[in-house]
Amino acid sequence: MVICLFITEIAFSQWVQTEGPTGAITIKGIFENKGKLYIGTDSGLLYKSDSISGSWDYMNSIYSNVYAKKGDSLLIGTTGGIKVLDLSSPNIKPVSYGQYMTNSNIKAINQTDTCLYVGLLYDGFCKSKGFSDKWEEFNNGLPFILLDGVFRSRDVYSIAHLSDVIFCTTEFGLFKTNVSPILWSPAISGIPKEVNNPHDIKFLKAIDETIFVGIQNKLYSSSNKGNSWEETYSFGSTVSSLNEFVDDYYVTTLGNGIYISKDKGVSWSNINSGLSDLNVTTLTMIDTVLACGTSSNGFYYKSGNVWINNNRGIIYSSIKSMAATSKAIIANDEQKVYSSTDGNSWTDITPPDSKKYFGSVATMGDTFWLSGKNDAISGPNDDNFIIYSEDDGISWKNPNHGVPFERGAIFSMYISDKTLYAYIYEEMCATNDLGLDWWYNLSLPSQYCNNFNGFVVYNSIPFAISCGYAELLKCNSEGNWILSNTGLPADLKLDYLTKTSDALYVNVNGRGFYVSKDNGNSWSFTSNTIDLDHGINSSTFNGHILFISTPNGVFYTDDYGQNWKSVNIGLSNKVGISIKIFNNTLFLATSKTGIWKYDIKDIVSSNLESNLNKDQPKIYPNPTSGYLNVQTDSNKGFEFKIVDLMGKQILSTHQLSDGRIDISILQNGTYIIILNSNEGVFTEKLIINR
Repeated sequence: MVICLFITEIAFSQWVQTEGPTGAITIKGIFENKGKLYIGTDSGLLYKSDSISGSWDYMNSIYSNVYAKKGDSLLIGTTGGIKVLDLSSPNIKPVSYGQYMTNSNIKAINQTDTCLYVGLLYDGFCKSKGFSDKWEEFNNGLPFILLDGVFRSRDVYSIAHLSDVIFCTTEFGLFKTNVSPILWSPAISGIPKEVNNPHDIKFLKAIDETIFVGIQNKLYSSSNKGNSWEETYSFGSTVSSLNEFVDDYYVTTLGNGIYISKDKGVSWSNINSGLSDLNVTTLTMIDTVLACGTSSNGFYYKSGNVWINNNRGIIYSSIKSMAATSKAIIANDEQKVYSSTDGNSWTDITPPDSKKYFGSVATMGDTFWLSGKNDAISGPNDDNFIIYSEDDGISWKNPNHGVPFERGAIFSMYISDKTLYAYIYEEMCATNDLGLDWWYNLSLPSQYCNNFNGFVVYNSIPFAISCGYAELLKCNSEGNWILSNTGLPADLKLDYLTKTSDALYVNVNGRGFYVSKDNGNSWSFTSNTIDLDHGINSSTFNGHILFISTPNGVFYTDDYGQNWKSVNIGLSNKVGISIKIFNNTLFLATSKTGIWKYDIKDIVSSNLESNLNKDQPKIYPNPTSGYLNVQTDSNKGFEFKIVDLMGKQILSTHQLSDGRIDISILQNGTYIIILNSNEGVFTEKLIINR
């Protein structure tokens, strides 16, 4: 069930991409179309720029194997067929190339003036006449692997062609055929047998009527249509591409940069000045300027005799979590930890052990916490850990005593006040002295489904959702988990738990958000919700305003889930993984495009002027010994309640006598005041001290 009502786009401010974290950027293709540049990366991310030295804008994400350009169209070979981008369209969205190839794993694309050739994993060589969706397989003569005694698997990894001969590489090496009829035969004469396999063959390239093949660190050529080959040159490292621009040849390598030949491949020299990454994957010429892509440092262009690195806007990082202190925001991916004090540039503060695989970050005051394990493979003997830093990530420390249980997964962490809660599956422990001592009687009892699927602390009370139907739990004063699910549908599971300053929220799978304003004693369905079919990844709050990040973007509510507004202007990638507030700025960690920021002062200030905040209640004295004075708008309907820290109602009234409430019957201690009105809810901690 999905309800999508009253979701509006706010028209002020917008998301801006921060300067990182950048991550390693491997460029697989560089293209030009009508004055605009496009690059594709190994992750499938596509970017565009108005100039070779300009900033790059993220376009979309397509998991790509190979690229080819025809006219205004960019053909992208993926694991799910061919996708086509119309580069002349103002709104570039990929569309599938017909239906036949939808489920095919495309490894190679090559074209003539009249047809398209593709190489497939499992299904070999296919041809489309006239660029239609009418495909034919031509695998006669290509060797195959027999799978399960029935299925013939053929793999074609690269394709090139002369005027009347086609070449391809397969699991069994290099093959060729006439254009008509297509009947494949080996083309290995002159190529040493020990290097004739698909893992050594790096490219095929036709220049005029000469065919070239790059094998390991050597370049071979044939001027007799592949009947025989001769070694043209041996380079210092693995070759990755061959190109001809004007009358010069260029070879790129994975380790020794770029070579140029001005005599048709007889002699070669390096042109690497300024090229800090010598693992070059692709090379092209835009007008008269050379541009290349590398395996980690991204995009370069040649200015005079020097290569210039230009990665502005090209950010490839998938952040798993974020947390904030009073002076910094920190974030982590699987292998790195980053911090930012200005909310724009990021500093690597990774602990000095590259083998670690990180889970999440959390903060306690100005102390950073980090969970992880020593490798990414789950198993019973994994060395899980939680470490912390008290000096902004300059150094990291292990708690004096380890977490008192060991499991195969990474610890999840939650911090409330000065207490760190760590949990895996059904087990939970906590510490308030930097790990010197742990108490671990917080695990889920056997009568509940044994997984913590969510955890928060609200008004000093721990709340959790487990993997069972309607299992929302809270920890009572005796330290026992009890059900706290009145009002929740009994036949549905819960998949996300969060809070604001004055309410608890739980997302019910297939139904939407429910809210509680009385410490979880009762829950009510919010009348409107958003499309949460793909889940909620993270949330944060400012006062009573709740922000959530989802695979469909960022949304917020200021009326306890009754209405939601989207916050997606400027956000080119809406797959939000983690969301956090730092210095009145909303930060969103996205899938593969780094961290973005959004100034939320307009959202917060506009809501501060509404609801009860227009006439903020005044409740005094506090602490008190026997009575309270309550000043509020007498024209508003209201309910005044006092509950204990477990949410048990102690006192309730709809009437005030001269604005005075007698609380002399209450014992010393800490309570919660809840004032519900027609326009909102106000909460305040109450201390009785006689």
